[in-house]
Amino acid sequence: VVLVIDNSNSMYENDRMAQTKAAANAFVDALLTQDSATRIAVVVFNDKVKQTGFYDYSNKEELKAYINAVSMNEADGGTFTQLGIKTARDLLKSSASTGLNKNIVLLSDGLPTWSYLATGTATGTCTTHWLFGTIHNNGCDENTVKVNGCNYNEQAGNGTSADDGSITLSLTCEHGETATETFKISHSYATIWEAQQAANDGMTVFSIALQAGTTGENVLRACATNPATGFYAITSTDNIAEKLTTAFTSIAGSIAIAASNGVVNDPMGEHVKLNFSGEAPVITTDLGVYTAGNADIYISQGTATYDAETRAISWTVGSVREGDNPIMKYKVGIRDGYNPSTNEVLNTNGRTTFSYKNYLGEDTVGDFHISAFHGGGPICGKSRP
Repeated sequence: VVLVIDNSNSMYENDRMAQTKAAANAFVDALLTQDSATRIAVVVFNDKVKQTGFYDYSNKEELKAYINAVSMNEADGGTFTQLGIKTARDLLKSSASTGLNKNIVLLSDGLPTWSYLATGTATGTCTTHWLFGTIHNNGCDENTVKVNGCNYNEQAGNGTSADDGSITLSLTCEHGETATETFKISHSYATIWEAQQAANDGMTVFSIALQAGTTGENVLRACATNPATGFYAITSTDNIAEKLTTAFTSIAGSIAIAASNGVVNDPMGEHVKLNFSGEAPVITTDLGVYTAGNADIYISQGTATYDAETRAISWTVGSVREGDNPIMKYKVGIRDGYNPSTNEVLNTNGRTTFSYKNYLGEDTVGDFHISAFHGGGPICGKSRP
């Protein structure tokens, strides 16, 4: 994971940077746990950039100290968000990054005021002049602008305006005429393009807009790989500390997936049956409904089905993150027609497995410990993989 933090002057207004540091430290604590393979680096940007190497659990206190030491003395020169994203992208593509799941977490409080010189394509517009006739590609339709590259050796902007970026466009108008022109453009175009390149590289970009205003939020939302789940907006009326903590905690949970595509296969024991009334068991994700006796199987997440022929529950758990505790509850009894002796030991389940992809993307199968009971004793027990 690379944390990309805006360190422009405005980040020191309304206590934004102090709150950001506290939330970032909580993010580090959530991900860099003793049993975790996760590593985190930090990129701090304004018109320039500073970066760290990767830290793990063994030296996470050094990383937190670095975050806490970020200061206003370093804040200057506007907001070069594209540079921050590019630095994170380069770091995740370097030999220093050995993880298979690569993530960028971007936090900014406003619009970018620097970007690299961009090239792209757009639909040209024409002007009809009474003396010269039609002048082809006399302008461009901004809604059709598509960035296809950036010159990382040259940058545009003066650090104070969001709209003095530069792009050289290949224009084609409705008459089929082509031309090449250079235009002033919002720095957001190249910034969003950079985030898209990170996604094309297989990285996941999360973004947090910290009192960035409507336009700033729109830019940062477009930077997120999945805006529906990976973008967080904190407005001027929100409790900054609370919202930042929620955002970083949610992102940490999304990143720290210990298992994905998880499925539990849970067959009943040879002489044990699942207790339910009706033709099929009622399955719920509402613990209150189950506790009240109005459902036969409770699952804390995902979906489940029961196969009457194999007498097995199939629970599609989905993703399990570090620290999660997915639960399934149900009641069992002895199968009709079977009378165990007092000292007979019965297994409540057959072989019960959890099939999933581990954090390396490898197909993995784990076995649950099977509970057992004496035939004349109470039927109870619990098992974990």
